Amino acid sequence: GMSVSTTPVKVKPVIEAVTRMVHEEAGKALAPAGYQIVDAPGEDVIEIDVAVLNLFLIATEEMMMRGDSVDAKSVGRMTLVASLRDSASGELVLNVFDDELGHKPDRPSREAAAECMDWARSALAAWATTLKNGLDISTGRKPLAAR
Repeated sequence: GMSVSTTPVKVKPVIEAVTRMVHEEAGKALAPAGYQIVDAPGEDVIEIDVAVLNLFLIATEEMMMRGDSVDAKSVGRMTLVASLRDSASGELVLNVFDDELGHKPDRPSREAAAECMDWARSALAAWATTLKNGLDISTGRKPLAAR
């Protein structure tokens, strides 16, 4: 449902921005909950390998500066793939996969790039919160809801 531009876009700035958002949103969700983010394996440390795949955004700042038009049914789409492992043993704890489809654009066309990035950040924040909630359940900080 999304049109694809035939004009090349520099993807490195987009990838760098989304990578920065992954780190920021994980920090916002985990640090206040008492989870410390570390760079080395250790006891009681979970290694998290995160990949954002199939990232499609209907607009980037570069496109908007060129004056490209935007017409789409969604601001974008992206897939999160993550593996959680015990950092000391390397044992797989959990594999995660989620596909997120953005909402229909509702801002003026000139704000399309900002709307896309706001949506991407919102999706990443939701994923980070889900990760925090899962860690809370697995560590006993939050009981699993009765079914």
